[in-house]
Amino acid sequence: MDTAMTESNLSEINGFHSMGEFVRFESWLEEQIKANACYEIAVQDYFANPQFGERWFKFSEVSEVWRLVNPDPPFRGYWGRVQSQSPHGGLEE
Repeated sequence: MDTAMTESNLSEINGFHSMGEFVRFESWLEEQIKANACYEIAVQDYFANPQFGERWFKFSEVSEVWRLVNPDPPFRGYWGRVQSQSPHGGLEE
């Protein structure tokens, strides 16, 4: 399976349909890390609060940071873009 990241295959997930889907998504992320497509970075600004369990990932090929927020019923979780690389070398919204 090709694990290379492109802008076209990163898309927002506004709620996982089940815990099984969330677990499969986490497994996919671990594959991306092993393939050096992304790496985990420190959370800089929580989506809601730290109690939800949140992780941020930087995808090198597209210079984007994405967040994964754990489901906590009735909240179904979230995967979405946070920041992109600014032309001046820093991160921006």
